[in-house]
Amino acid sequence: MNWSEARVLKYTQILNAIKDKNVELRHDVDVSLQSAFNMAKVEKMNDVKSIYYIRFDSDCYNPLSFANSKIINYLASNHEIGCHVDVTEINNENELVRYLDTYNKILPFKKFTFHINTEKTKLFGHLKKYDNKSILINDYISDSKNNFTNTDFQQVCDLDNFTLLIHPEWWDNKEFTFRGGNGRKKLLQCLRLEEMCDKIEKEILG
Repeated sequence: MNWSEARVLKYTQILNAIKDKNVELRHDVDVSLQSAFNMAKVEKMNDVKSIYYIRFDSDCYNPLSFANSKIINYLASNHEIGCHVDVTEINNENELVRYLDTYNKILPFKKFTFHINTEKTKLFGHLKKYDNKSILINDYISDSKNNFTNTDFQQVCDLDNFTLLIHPEWWDNKEFTFRGGNGRKKLLQCLRLEEMCDKIEKEILG
């Protein structure tokens, strides 16, 4: 577990606020499965279930690697798995269904979400085989762009019947606060690029 006690406490406050409410707790795993794993462990400690939407064709992580497969198995056994879809190369519903079917054979899932909603994603209607009803009736709260304010937290406490979207990578770094901040700097920290470069340098140069 890479989280500090302060971060565990902050996230636990949110989890406590949504208990016994009609809330869909959703995670779009855009950057790091390790960050998702760290978040899932906190949820398990608090007896909270959520759904993790995986990028099966991510440029940031390989979901089929041995280490990441172990993480996905942990997520699937303790929570729910969905598919997070980038429609850049998808042009119609038939292509979308083929895309989902391909990855569903690797790891079964029933739900999907779009990675960045655009005018293009609005063209896709309801798919009979897969569920994209990720936003509940009343409200939608998100920490997108690493911005989860005290006002957002108060809404979580006050509202019922909503989707709460939390991106694991924004929480899995030492400088996270509810006030947000330098998103680029924090993203680089989450990716651990400096550590990765050190490792590659040692492997190449000895």
